[in-house]
Amino acid sequence: MTSPVLAEAIGVLAHDVAAVTGPPPNCHRAATALLSSLYNISIDSIEEREQNIRDGGSAVAARWQRVGSAMAARWQRGGGIIYRNAKVPIKLEN
Repeated sequence: MTSPVLAEAIGVLAHDVAAVTGPPPNCHRAATALLSSLYNISIDSIEEREQNIRDGGSAVAARWQRVGSAMAARWQRGGGIIYRNAKVPIKLEN
């Protein structure tokens, strides 16, 4: 089982990845693969934690998952996404 910090990282990363890959489950697969390669941990343990998140195991990660879904829906409607927390605001256009 992965740590709660890693579970939160999956949710946060999926939120950002959703802008490129579309809504769950695509963004979660991409976030899982990226975290797996960055931290050299098994994809199975990440996927197990993601399942716990989807089942309500982590309120923080679940909140990020919902935000990521909303942003992905906005992206698909053609609104683009602005990353305001970046040092230079970035606007992604689809």
